[in-house]
Amino acid sequence: MSVLDNIGREVQEEDLLCWAAVSTMAVRAFPEDAAFKHPTQREIVIYQRAGINSVAKLGSALGNPNSALGKKLTSAQGTCSVLGMCNAPNVDGLHLYDLASKKVGAGKVLLPEHFEIEIDDRGCPVPIRWTYEGRKLTHGRLRTGEHALIVTGYRWETHELRVWDPWPSLLNPDPSPGPHEKWIPYDTYVDPQNDEGLDALALHEFDQYKLRRKGRNISAQIDYPPLGTLMEVQARRLVPLGFEGEIAGLREAVETFLRGHVVRNSSGDVIHGPYAAGDPFPIVPLKTGTLRKSPEPVSLLTSQTAAVVIPVLKDRQVIDSFLMLHGKQGWRAGGYSNNRIAGLLSEARDLHTSGERHSRGFYLVSVPELSTFYVAHGFNERATLAPLNVVGRKNFVRSRQALGDLLARIKGKPVAGPVADPKPV
Repeated sequence: MSVLDNIGREVQEEDLLCWAAVSTMAVRAFPEDAAFKHPTQREIVIYQRAGINSVAKLGSALGNPNSALGKKLTSAQGTCSVLGMCNAPNVDGLHLYDLASKKVGAGKVLLPEHFEIEIDDRGCPVPIRWTYEGRKLTHGRLRTGEHALIVTGYRWETHELRVWDPWPSLLNPDPSPGPHEKWIPYDTYVDPQNDEGLDALALHEFDQYKLRRKGRNISAQIDYPPLGTLMEVQARRLVPLGFEGEIAGLREAVETFLRGHVVRNSSGDVIHGPYAAGDPFPIVPLKTGTLRKSPEPVSLLTSQTAAVVIPVLKDRQVIDSFLMLHGKQGWRAGGYSNNRIAGLLSEARDLHTSGERHSRGFYLVSVPELSTFYVAHGFNERATLAPLNVVGRKNFVRSRQALGDLLARIKGKPVAGPVADPKPV
């Protein structure tokens, strides 16, 4: 078992900057020298916008500010000095400043042996990418929202991987970074299935390994095995059902799964019980395309779900979480659950439970394409939502304002300021 704890941890600083957070962590895996200095996440975005991908180009831009490259750098620095102006996806995926790498390629997948080489032998992380409600380019179908994560640990005894998830965008560094890390089975790396309520597909052709400094080679003594062949992912058929009150069949399925569930700490060691399942959080996932097309977005906030977040508690603290998915055969554990989001949900529920907001009435509204998440109570026009992507108290607003602000963000329009925390209606 090996973990990489010497590269720093990056929470994405804006809702579209998962690629920048992962890029920053990957670059930090390599020691600084006289010319090569570790960039901040903001600097990674600036370098990407200016087209600076090496020490040589940065030196040229700084030494010749009136050159085309120097002017691009100055322009990017000016743009990114304004809050929010650096918040944008990167169509090229990551920006690995002064690094070279190899992408896995179409129809292939990294095997456990590759992670053992990269993490155990070379001490290098492995950036990976997922997409939501889309399909891989190699299969000729549309990709929609994408998310970058990075593998920073490998447990050879069980082929488990430790992933760092830069969601959600809170403080960087996050004062509670642990929940951003999670040990997942190798099979979940191959096919994540579901992430916070939306169908998730791994974009393995864009997974990057053999990271190294530009101009440097990997030792010839390292013998890489051939890549694995990726099998076609079968369509998932989830069946929504109502979640007002007791959710039929869920409790028994959760108890069965939890009896065999293993929780690990950041180092990969088992966290021994006793621990228990917390109250479930049903998920109402929203797609950006659906929000754009809906004449009445608040009508999307219904009491129907096919995925539920289950926090795992020890001494009343969230130490892990998992998803339960509902299909024709009933409930089963599957997919990927972000522990930081589960912890924020529990924190918000503890804060806002009252005679007007019953503890069993809270649910998660997730917009994975924008790495945006809300704790919600009530439905449709009468729902209130509080953003989880904030530090401190999570204030509720009416569903019409919350989704109106979200839609404005999607369309690139100005967003109105928050209003007072309303009482349930």
